[in-house]
Amino acid sequence: MVALGAEVATQKKDFERFKNKFLNEATAEELGREILRLEAGREFKVFEQPGATLVNAALHLSRTIARRAEREAWKLKEKGKLKRELR
Repeated sequence: MVALGAEVATQKKDFERFKNKFLNEATAEELGREILRLEAGREFKVFEQPGATLVNAALHLSRTIARRAEREAWKLKEKGKLKRELR
């Protein structure tokens, strides 16, 4: 998240200077593999209510914050304020 925040906060004129510090395809793929590893072997038998456990509440809050950041990134993209394209 720090790398993503740094990329969004970097002005277009400084992007080339810092681009090696930002997320790239390799780190995105690594993150995807880690998510799959964490989900492996977990059986989803019932819908889990947000906040049912402390861990569940923390995950729900994290997901909410990530979605909010995603919406804000799209707003920046629509205003032409991001150097790279979002996918």
